[in-house]
Amino acid sequence: MRRRLIIIGVIGFWAVMTATLVRQWVLEVWPEYVPGTYRSMLTAERRHFRSRMGIYIGKDQKRVGQTETMFVYREDGRYEIDNITQAIVALPGFMEKAGTFTMTTQVRVGKDHRLEALKVVLESEWANVEYRGRVKGDVLEVVEIPKERKAKERLVGELPVPSGEVVAQSLSPLSALPPLKVGMRWSMMGINPLTLRDSKGWPLNLEVVRRERILWEGKDVDTHVVTITSGLFASKAWVSLDGDVLKESLPFLVTLIKEPVEETEERPQP
Repeated sequence: MRRRLIIIGVIGFWAVMTATLVRQWVLEVWPEYVPGTYRSMLTAERRHFRSRMGIYIGKDQKRVGQTETMFVYREDGRYEIDNITQAIVALPGFMEKAGTFTMTTQVRVGKDHRLEALKVVLESEWANVEYRGRVKGDVLEVVEIPKERKAKERLVGELPVPSGEVVAQSLSPLSALPPLKVGMRWSMMGINPLTLRDSKGWPLNLEVVRRERILWEGKDVDTHVVTITSGLFASKAWVSLDGDVLKESLPFLVTLIKEPVEETEERPQP
């Protein structure tokens, strides 16, 4: 019996060590395949990346807005991720208190694929706020920009941001992903302009749970299903095999569906 326990212990030890070494090797050799990092998002193939998702609510799936994301590859080697989200009705859930709103966010990512700074502007029926954040070490320092010219900026939060990890910046925590496999898990930090004043971000846990075929734009598409959980709330995303997010099911009957975008089409202005 003792010998058996020793053998089991040795096998367990090496299993853990092997998994740790494999993960470290993947991070070092193929970092572009690790989901939840800016390196895996901002690849050479996505130099002209632009994605629009229609926002639908209720059982009848009425379209009430859109969220659009674009990657900008700058000449100095840095990157920008711009997002404009607009809704013509109050969306149930974490943005409900804003009423109708337009939210613009801009994230700046350095040459080393680490978050450097962000800007969030919310214009709505009930709140008009602007926040700016800058990374110092593994902490994102967030300040509120006052509307009055003579007023000073006010530090409102310090959020932990592990090096290289993505910060969710819109209704969807997902923009683009590397090729996925069932069983992959990762985490992200989400931000909400309605709660940043209280120094609150929220951790998101993501897992690829299965393969599933869905109908998108009249086509039968093979996807990976990704679950996204935060506290008591859970949502799902259907991601194509090449990393495009085609559909998301959010709490309170809110659904995001990817829409085709013409290259010559102008972006919506806030």
